[in-house]
Amino acid sequence: MTRCRRRFQDRSNPASTRAGRVVAGGAGVVGVMLIGAVLLMAGTVRAYPEPAVVNPSWSLDFEYETPQVVEYRGRDGQTRYYWYMPYKVTNNTGRDRIFVPEIVILKDTGEIRRAGEGVPAAVFNKVKNELNNPLLEQPIQIVGRLLTGRDQARESVAIWPVSDEDVDRFSVFVGGIHGETQKVPSPLDPDDREQDVLMRRTKWLVFEAPGTVDDPRAKNRSVRMMREQDTMR
Repeated sequence: MTRCRRRFQDRSNPASTRAGRVVAGGAGVVGVMLIGAVLLMAGTVRAYPEPAVVNPSWSLDFEYETPQVVEYRGRDGQTRYYWYMPYKVTNNTGRDRIFVPEIVILKDTGEIRRAGEGVPAAVFNKVKNELNNPLLEQPIQIVGRLLTGRDQARESVAIWPVSDEDVDRFSVFVGGIHGETQKVPSPLDPDDREQDVLMRRTKWLVFEAPGTVDDPRAKNRSVRMMREQDTMR
């Protein structure tokens, strides 16, 4: 199944073919702080947790589009650039779920950033107009109870600033749409079980975007999917 398209197939017909159906899980604040640490754990003798082969818990259906760059001119007259990744989430679990999306970006420079951090509210309006999608909701508006059924699907977008550094590859961790969890020893103090970290099943997307910081929008022509898998985070 093709997972990266510039538009969802049919916004009015929930039964239509969908791009990028994936299953993922959420993560808390601790997970953001420890991304680097848990990646290091994977290379040590201590076993790194992996998602179950057979999903033991509930999961929401998550669809996404290929990240793109938008240009925005602020009130100060300065032009800035932002990545945006539209997505749609559908609850087919058979019961209502509380949906609290957490989307974190890890750049090849080592910088970690939450989607929405450092993004003016007006950038969302620019993206919404560019997508011409009246169903697109502010990320904060999509938080809450997600009713069951395809006709209750919600659409939003993850937005984050284009780095001033030359970033050619970045990861997008999508959390909040899976119920599987595991407890693992803290990388800071693995012998203290009271410090165990609760990890959650999370979708890990890796994109390559060759280009230059001198022309960020040129990356729209080169961005491509490199990896898609579930991980514990």
